[in-house]
Amino acid sequence: MREPAFLMLDEPFAALDALTKIQMRKLVIDLWRKHHCAVLLISHDIDDALLMADQVVVLNKGSISYSLDIPWDRAKRRQHPEFEQYRLQLLSALGVQEN
Repeated sequence: MREPAFLMLDEPFAALDALTKIQMRKLVIDLWRKHHCAVLLISHDIDDALLMADQVVVLNKGSISYSLDIPWDRAKRRQHPEFEQYRLQLLSALGVQEN
């Protein structure tokens, strides 16, 4: 069996229920750890991006309009004190204002 060098996932969790989504996030992270490959995850779900990525990139008209590095341990991200702040930054980069 060949070892993948690159894994591209385009909206892999979009149609999943909450429980399956959690299981699939874990599966993708486990695959990444096992194979040490580069992963490109395309998602419109900000929480998916924040929970899984080392870097989140927002595209606008084919160009990078915003980039955010996420340095925290994946297992504890949702509890990180800056998680909500990063979420709001991404929403703002997408033109969404939450009150």
